Amino acid sequence: MDLNLGETKILIKKENITKVIESFRKKFAAYEDVKTGDVNTIEDVFWEFGYNIITDDDGNITELDTVSSDLPDGQEEFFEAIAPVVEDGSFIHLKREDTHWKFVFEKGNVKRLDSEIVFYDKPMTYDRAMCLINEIIEHLCEVKRIKE
Repeated sequence: MDLNLGETKILIKKENITKVIESFRKKFAAYEDVKTGDVNTIEDVFWEFGYNIITDDDGNITELDTVSSDLPDGQEEFFEAIAPVVEDGSFIHLKREDTHWKFVFEKGNVKRLDSEIVFYDKPMTYDRAMCLINEIIEHLCEVKRIKE
């Protein structure tokens, strides 16, 4: 099934773009299916993993768009390679059918957060509603702790 891009919020400052290219080459030099020798620009780096980059007027990378509806394997390794230069609070949301996950960038690292969409064919009970509300509150508290 196709792997697709959901909402993204990313910031890679212009002065770190050469570091992204270097990190990419170092990480994927031994991978046979990744053509590091053909990569000369930041656009080439992201193209290898199925993305077009969008920059602001200052040359900072501020958004990603997909080049196809089927992203290649190795997304997690790619984000691990570039994590040290991605600004804190950035995230990439990926989805496949009813499964969603998000890569969150903090302090030079990337963390994968998994979720799953479930469709219920029965009305929601009070207990289930309260359970979901508690999960949302816990998640919001965790997000606030990460930002602090």
